[in-house]
Amino acid sequence: MSSTDPGIVFDRDVVPAAEASRRAGSQALPLGPDVAAESYLVERPRRVLAKADFEWPVVRDVDELRVRLRELWAGDPTRLQLVEPLAQLARLPEAEPPLAGDVPDHIYPMY
Repeated sequence: MSSTDPGIVFDRDVVPAAEASRRAGSQALPLGPDVAAESYLVERPRRVLAKADFEWPVVRDVDELRVRLRELWAGDPTRLQLVEPLAQLARLPEAEPPLAGDVPDHIYPMY
């Protein structure tokens, strides 16, 4: 695996940020179940979801993704740390090398 593999990027960048937030006393990025929690159910003030709750306008490029995530997570420094790692993950498809030319078109290459 390369250093741009999504799993490696997540383990290298996101997990340490979550662990740092936990050491600082924040539970914004949990890495597992909270053994002290009685229940994960939360009583919400607004119980009916609107169509807009499931939609996010199309993000045309990585720079726009950065802007939108910063707006969405403004005021949450723990999540703001994740903007750049997520932007790097969003760039991965662009960085993928083309398929090798020695594989015939009728064979599906498996990686």
